[in-house]
Amino acid sequence: MFLSLHPTDLHNLAGSRLLKEERKELYLHILIRSLAVSLLTFFVPVYLLKIGFSLSQTIIYLLLNWGTFGLFSPFAAKIVERFGIKEMLIARVPLLVFVLMAITLLEYNHSLIMLYIAAVLFGVTSSVYWVSVGDLFAKFVGKKHKGERTSKFLGFPRLAEILGPFIGGFIAFQFGWTSLFVIITFVLFLSIVPLFFLKGEMDHPKFSFSVFKHFKNYFREFRFLVAYGFRRHILAVLLPIVIFLNNINIFNLGILMSLVSLVNFLFTMKIGKITDGFGIRRVVRLGALSCMIISALMGYYVKSPLLMVLSVVLGFLTVLIDVPYETYLVVRSKQTKSPMDYVVFKEVSLSIGRVLLYVLVLILSYKFDVIFYLGSLASLIFVLF
Repeated sequence: MFLSLHPTDLHNLAGSRLLKEERKELYLHILIRSLAVSLLTFFVPVYLLKIGFSLSQTIIYLLLNWGTFGLFSPFAAKIVERFGIKEMLIARVPLLVFVLMAITLLEYNHSLIMLYIAAVLFGVTSSVYWVSVGDLFAKFVGKKHKGERTSKFLGFPRLAEILGPFIGGFIAFQFGWTSLFVIITFVLFLSIVPLFFLKGEMDHPKFSFSVFKHFKNYFREFRFLVAYGFRRHILAVLLPIVIFLNNINIFNLGILMSLVSLVNFLFTMKIGKITDGFGIRRVVRLGALSCMIISALMGYYVKSPLLMVLSVVLGFLTVLIDVPYETYLVVRSKQTKSPMDYVVFKEVSLSIGRVLLYVLVLILSYKFDVIFYLGSLASLIFVLF
């Protein structure tokens, strides 16, 4: 984890009778939304650069986006507690479309105020979505085959994300950015339709600040979450920017990111059973060493065409960390009095890692080789997991 930097699959929420009945509608919503977000996430930073915003302004946009996400997550949890998950999943889409319209207008009016307002609102809508879905999955993943179910949780939306960058790159390249954003808007509204067929009310999860009140007990987990957020956004968000700056066109960038998603999806669907068989920590440590080496090589070859090959390799190997670690996070959230408490702690901690990444990009004056080396160290940290 944009994240989609965070991809989701409610197919796994089979522990609830309500969700068994409504699984098809929820699953369809997630898949359609994943397609829209994959069209959006990969290309917004590149779009901003393409229409004339500077690299620093684009990085500040990302900084505000994910900073807002982290800061607003506790408030998002309270809103979801008050109004319910289903209602908020529906309500967030019009706001997200409004943000998309504002971003589209930036092509004709280079307003920094509009850009940064869009970043803040995007962070707000994303936080509402992820605390809702994170709570659902944590509650209903079940006690058996957690690794396998988590692999599906992470993997199935990649079916949409495999096509998203390719389609988005083609549309932007052939028909322009406005056409792309119009199509994304249509897909976002289409994703609401299955939610109206859900029967009854979804859960109103309870939220308190219990994890934050006992932060000392979670400090070790906080450090891993920060490192995880840092390293994941290098692959999910920063890498497409770096490759674009190496003078690759939009269409070819879309093909490359679709290939990364395809490799990631195929391995994700297999690694869950491996995690259940060999244990979470063994697989994470293997992934840590592998990703450390590839990330370091990406730093060394940051301006070389070999970077694209290494991107595909990293898309394959990062699953060794992602699936078992996400499985662990699900187990931990189920151990808290209310899973939402741990979900919010997780999202805030991840956002700190993302914000740290973008702050360092600015401080280091876009020395992306150094950033990849730091990503290598962030992967190495998981050897201690």
